[in-house]
Amino acid sequence: ADVAAHSAAAKPPHLVVVLADDLGWYDTSVHNPGAPTPSLKALADEGLILERHYVFRYCSPTRRSLLTGRFPTSISSVQPDGDKLCSDFLPLAATTLGEKLQTAGYVSHF
Repeated sequence: ADVAAHSAAAKPPHLVVVLADDLGWYDTSVHNPGAPTPSLKALADEGLILERHYVFRYCSPTRRSLLTGRFPTSISSVQPDGDKLCSDFLPLAATTLGEKLQTAGYVSHF
């Protein structure tokens, strides 16, 4: 009973997501010991590394995918559209990671 009470009262862990445009797999010390990014390496060593979040040719579909957990083509176009590279909006009906986390008691800035 003590363990259950302690687990219920425990605060959820902090979540920090780092998403950088034009940053390759081998560009940080997480995968390349010679890269000058010790702070990112320290964060990764203490946390969770998502190794299978695939990115797309343009940044907007990658961001939509991370924010919603859905493949970008199920949300909007990922192909160039005339003079625009791709649509840069998220439909209002889409549920985001931040919204899901708020239902679990997290506070988000977004």
